[in-house]
Amino acid sequence: MARFSEAFLILRAREQGLPDALAPAVFILMNLVYALSAYPAGWLADRVDRRALLAGGLLVLIAADLALARAGGWAGVAAGVALWGLHLGLTQGLFAAMVAAAAPAGLRGTAFGFFNLAGGGAMLAASLLAGALSRPSRSRSCCSATAPKPSRRGDTPRAQGPRHLDDGGCARAQFMREVC
Repeated sequence: MARFSEAFLILRAREQGLPDALAPAVFILMNLVYALSAYPAGWLADRVDRRALLAGGLLVLIAADLALARAGGWAGVAAGVALWGLHLGLTQGLFAAMVAAAAPAGLRGTAFGFFNLAGGGAMLAASLLAGALSRPSRSRSCCSATAPKPSRRGDTPRAQGPRHLDDGGCARAQFMREVC
């Protein structure tokens, strides 16, 4: 379940107080690191054992998940997001090369299609599980105690501005209630 949707990166950044207007910065950082690391990782994949490089990419993903889980502010989230981008740079081109090498020439399109279908299905399952695990429904008192409360008629939580909560996932649930 280590590889779930990148949407969770934005939710984690928001939990750490990132203003909504800066949410695209999460993907910009991730994709910048991804882009800058992809070519060197591809060059390295042509010169070393691909399984070792893949294992290294998995270790980077674990480090990214740990950094995101332990983040105590924007810097921690940024480190996790950058590691996530490095993981993508180390693994995504490598996966494509491994699929191309393993598939017969006449079935490469089918092989890539099946690989992406399986990867998308696995990410969907991991994201559903991650979403279910992060739901604070088991601790409603936590969310009700930390959620901003409208003080007058027409004053919505969204109008009150960003919250800076470190509430074990309750901000994520509040955010989802606001946008849904």
